[in-house]
Amino acid sequence: MKNEATLDEYLDLPPSHWTIGSGDSALWKDNSNGLMFFKIDHNSYFLMEISSYLSPIQNQDDIKWISHYIGGEPFFFSSKHLCSKEAVMKILLEYAESGKLNIDFKWTDPIPDEELYFELLNEK
Repeated sequence: MKNEATLDEYLDLPPSHWTIGSGDSALWKDNSNGLMFFKIDHNSYFLMEISSYLSPIQNQDDIKWISHYIGGEPFFFSSKHLCSKEAVMKILLEYAESGKLNIDFKWTDPIPDEELYFELLNEK
């Protein structure tokens, strides 16, 4: 599939690609629904549905809070929501085809509550 090869090539861009510009990429299904994604390191990606703020859980290790700059502001999320390239490809390709979140994954809110957010922000 051409779309799969193009996506594979795009996801292979170095993590530094997601530190310039807005800091993220997105796949939009319509004006209000889309998936935001970016690469954290060579093996880890973050993906979130924009309208619902839901992200797939793939990592069950101890929670660490990770920050990534989006639009010049720190965006904090749980390390439980880091995904493999294979998972991100599966989710993005299905979303592009159907407009739905892949049901093979558990989708939860990856963002800390307001109190924790400000604690994390003050640590930066």
